[in-house]
Formats: sequence, C-alpha cells, structure tokens
Amino acid sequence: MKKRILFCLLLTFPAFSSILQAQEDKYPETVLIRVFESLSSGIRTEEHRIITITPDNRTEIKALKQVHILTENYDAELIENQIQIRIELQRWRNTGFHVVTTNTIYTEPLNLIITTIILEKD
Repeated sequence: MKKRILFCLLLTFPAFSSILQAQEDKYPETVLIRVFESLSSGIRTEEHRIITITPDNRTEIKALKQVHILTENYDAELIENQIQIRIELQRWRNTGFHVVTTNTIYTEPLNLIITTIILEKD
C-alpha cells in the first residue's frame, strides 16, 4: 500500500510542479526603486539613497549626495543625484523593463521626499 501511494505521488509531482511554475510565470517580473532625498541639512547623510528591489528579491542600496539647499553647490548636488536616478532607471530599461507607475510623497516633519518607481517586464 505504501509503495502504491509513493508511486502515485511520484507520478503526480511533475504535473504539480508545472502548475506551480505556470502560476509563477503568470505575473510579470517587477523591479521596485525607492529614492529618499531630503530638503534640509538636518537629516543624516545615509538617508539620501536609492534602494532597488530586483526581480529575484535582492536589495541594492546606492548612496546619493547630501543636498544642502542654502549653499552654492545646491544645483550641482541636485543634478548629480538626478543623474544617478536616471542611470538606475536606464539600467533596467536597457534590460527590457518599462515604468508602470511612479509616486512621490513628502513627509513634512523630516523634510523627506520619497519617490517610488515600479518597473515591469512583460
């Protein structure tokens, strides 16, 4: 009896695993990019960053420049951060991903801007 049950399980395993694979393939690959930037010099430097969650759920963190609003270098620092964000987006677009949605929020107590970008590959 045990041999019969084991035999039936072995026969159904390939079909079951292909069903699971089909369900997994049903959804497009997704990349989540979240950008943290501050409008004040009071926030810690490590808060200025890009966090990327790859399709295989790895996390990549890239530091951005600390932007000081009241300094002469404000424009240069801001431009350098924008270039880093564009490079990250272009990296994923070059591999077949496209932007599905973006969202930006501003948290007033921290003067923190959080931008979320979701990319998908069909």
